[in-house]
Amino acid sequence: MKKFCCVIVCILLLLGALPLTVFAEEDDNKCGANLTWSYNAATKTLNISGTGAMDDYHGRLSPWNSLRREMKILQVENGCTYIGESAFRDCTGLTDISLPQSVTAFGAYAFWNCDFESFTIPAGVTVLSKGMFGGCWNLTELTVPSGVTTIGESALNGCTRLRKIYLPQSLTTIGSKAFWLCDMIENLIISNSVTNIATDAFTDYYGAIYGAKGSTIERHATVRGLHFFVLPTAVDVARLQRNLLSGTAVLPTDDYNVDEVCDVCDLVRAKKLIAG
Repeated sequence: MKKFCCVIVCILLLLGALPLTVFAEEDDNKCGANLTWSYNAATKTLNISGTGAMDDYHGRLSPWNSLRREMKILQVENGCTYIGESAFRDCTGLTDISLPQSVTAFGAYAFWNCDFESFTIPAGVTVLSKGMFGGCWNLTELTVPSGVTTIGESALNGCTRLRKIYLPQSLTTIGSKAFWLCDMIENLIISNSVTNIATDAFTDYYGAIYGAKGSTIERHATVRGLHFFVLPTAVDVARLQRNLLSGTAVLPTDDYNVDEVCDVCDLVRAKKLIAG
């Protein structure tokens, strides 16, 4: 009887009478103590539902590993609190990711070597984990939410097309090779709040860095030979970064500035930055 039912289901699937959604048998659809996954082949969507933390996949394959080049959309439902280590590593087909605000942490290499162009980090996250976006060469824009204190080792390693990034004033720590090869960033502003910077945080980084005079990043840039501009104290850094992301402001480079001190005159010459 069981064999007969399986035959009937197969025939219905072939005829299109049933939606082609993949559910693994028994416990194979579990990806956490209280989380399950399913895959819709028609829409190329991986769905994660349930509550609590996702399993880590360090040293072992995720249950959707065979779909990593096929899946296009990732939808994680509200209730999931943690994205597991290496969970979506090498998912090179992913272009659309939807995460709930219930997610507050990511395991190492969670999205290593993915192809998405943008990524919305949930507001409750405080750490960009080791290798979180490493190798995401197609990532072009990223807003790091207020509350994040740490950019971990190699978190943005090899994001060679990253052009716009917002770093919050809650940030205190930048790890080893965090910005390795991220030399397409147009305006990297690092606030006074950053007091701990790994010696190789900006290895092979050739873009300009902007910050306050006497700040940790200025001292780091001087020692490491990085291209650094001093921002005037009158600038509202948070507003400036929002304007930079929206394209309503630009920062001066050597075309506007020869003394590497970004004073008010330089800002006005480049564009009105402090205007709403």
